[in-house]
Amino acid sequence: MAWQTLPTLSNGGTPSHTDLNKFLGNLEYLHDPLFDSYEPTADTDLSTTSTTWASISSDYELSLTTSGGDVFILFAGAFRRLEIDISIDGTRLGSAPATTGLGIARNDIANYSNFLLPVYVTGLSAGAHTFHGVWKASSALGGTLLGANRPRFWVYEF
Repeated sequence: MAWQTLPTLSNGGTPSHTDLNKFLGNLEYLHDPLFDSYEPTADTDLSTTSTTWASISSDYELSLTTSGGDVFILFAGAFRRLEIDISIDGTRLGSAPATTGLGIARNDIANYSNFLLPVYVTGLSAGAHTFHGVWKASSALGGTLLGANRPRFWVYEF
């Protein structure tokens, strides 16, 4: 259900059945916002040796048809020797001027860094959009997204 433009009622005017349904529809919209998420059900590590940006996996590719409102994206987990970013419709959010993405962990082999990557996006047009968690290794040793921390990816339109 999409947000509907409400009618302008004059003083003493009586709203029609259609007008009241628009009010009800907007209340339902606020109660059930546009949302998509991925939360793994297994403790499976994901690893890469790629030093160029790529999608983490198809699980971290979410689709949402927005109504033109602001979008909140949250990506959380633990990683080592990785650069993490978010892509909307193929354009990385950290692409300029940062070449390292929105999050980076360049630690040694034994340690992981917890990360919480909140992103608030304004000006996104109404329509279908694809949100990707993307990554690249920050060293020749490759990088890992720790499965035991169950890395989560959420997209929510306000």
